[in-house]
Amino acid sequence: MDNEKETTKQALDRMTLYDFLYVLPMFFLFFYFPSDRFWQVIVNFIIIILVGFGLAYATHTVVYLYNRSKYK
Repeated sequence: MDNEKETTKQALDRMTLYDFLYVLPMFFLFFYFPSDRFWQVIVNFIIIILVGFGLAYATHTVVYLYNRSKYK
């Protein structure tokens, strides 16, 4: 049971980091890019989704490389 609580705590800590890294580009996009027209809002959402995929991929790659080098 304690292992499950620790895993949940680690997951929530990572989610907080992801949320922080994900919200900053989103605020920057909607502040910097115009959102007067509907297609501009759609382009901003597409960019936000791609940034999210990029952050997730980069984080998983860094964690994988760190774990691989730690256990060698």
